[in-house]
Amino acid sequence: VRLQALYLPLLALAVLVPTLRVGKPHIRWIGAGIGGILALATLPPYPVILTAWRTPGWQVPFWWAIGSALCCVVIAWLGDRVERMRPWLMICVAVGGSIPALRTLFRLLPALSNLHQVTVRPGWGLWVCAIGLWAIAALELRHVATRPKEQSQ
Repeated sequence: VRLQALYLPLLALAVLVPTLRVGKPHIRWIGAGIGGILALATLPPYPVILTAWRTPGWQVPFWWAIGSALCCVVIAWLGDRVERMRPWLMICVAVGGSIPALRTLFRLLPALSNLHQVTVRPGWGLWVCAIGLWAIAALELRHVATRPKEQSQ
């Protein structure tokens, strides 16, 4: 079980925020700021953060958070240049952010049930997050599928 994978849905959401279609660049930069805050929310608490970049248990989430925050800045900076690949980016991030987290959680549930001596089931947060990320992927697939029809008209 890789517990770090449980951070992936929040990091996926953080990277997706600046990709929203908006005409004004300052709104895109506000989205990048919000995405950066969401990404940095996965950083470890204060005493650990000082050495998290090299501490084995915190190294992966630390670099994922920093990388996701930087992705938000790059996506906002690229602006309209990312528009052509935006649907595929959103699909990859949504699916890539949800599958490892779901797999990890469902592998972890039996151990949690044994530990607490009661059946532990996924809560509403898991379902909302998973359905939201998969809905984004489905809407983007639909958008990609209908794009040639729009261009021919």
